[in-house]
Amino acid sequence: MLNRCVGTPAASAASACAMSPPGNTLYLTQQEFTNFRYDFEMIRTGIDKRLDIVEAILKQLQVQGQQLQVQTRQTRAYMRNRAIKNPTTRIDTLSILAPSGMILEPDFFPRDVKELYSLRTPTMPSQKRLLNYLARFYDILPALPASTSEDESSESDTELGGMEPESIVERLENLFGLDSDKITKFTERAANHPPRESMPLASEKRCQPSAPNSNPPTQSIFDQITTL
Repeated sequence: MLNRCVGTPAASAASACAMSPPGNTLYLTQQEFTNFRYDFEMIRTGIDKRLDIVEAILKQLQVQGQQLQVQTRQTRAYMRNRAIKNPTTRIDTLSILAPSGMILEPDFFPRDVKELYSLRTPTMPSQKRLLNYLARFYDILPALPASTSEDESSESDTELGGMEPESIVERLENLFGLDSDKITKFTERAANHPPRESMPLASEKRCQPSAPNSNPPTQSIFDQITTL
């Protein structure tokens, strides 16, 4: 076979074929597959990295969107609370953004400004628990550790971390946007000017019985003629 290859015009090609190791075609196929697999892994790694970057950007945009939503709610509540004068007016709650990314609203909240100010000197356990809850919810006091038992948690419901109740209420007041001077002036003005007695309605006047007439009724001319 080698002698035939030497005498032919394709001697060089035949000699190359004769010099190649057995199974050369299979060897080239395996090498090409290895190269293809390497290139594929490189492409897939690059795609995975880009997908991770896109996912991180989407999460960041989601967090920023939630932060903007919370800030918008807080600003609206702050402005409405800033306009409060009457202490019996309801306070708008302020939302917060939890570390998990959830928007939270307080489960317990004073009914109005008057109830909030009553927490300056809490006398009942329920008032102390409410003040403690608000202080921890709005991060005025440190949060309780996760390992706290039920007994320790119930005992700490009325503890204020060494802070005075009046100081906590003052910080809550500033956080909510309340204007204490405006509320105080309204209260003083209402105390100095009690509400006037309302005037009787016109319908009530019409329903009042008229006083009896002491003079006898006069006879008409027709009655006088008939009596003659």
